[in-house]
Amino acid sequence: MKSGLEIAQEAELRPIAEIAGAAGIHAEELEQYGRYRAKV
Repeated sequence: MKSGLEIAQEAELRPIAEIAGAAGIHAEELEQYGRYRAKV
């Protein structure tokens, strides 16, 4: 069984703006902390 760290390292990151857009959240509703993290 893979550890949590191994799973996290294998994950392919997507820009948070792309994920938010797919969820119907507008860019002006995000407070971005880098390319991959944000608060709504």
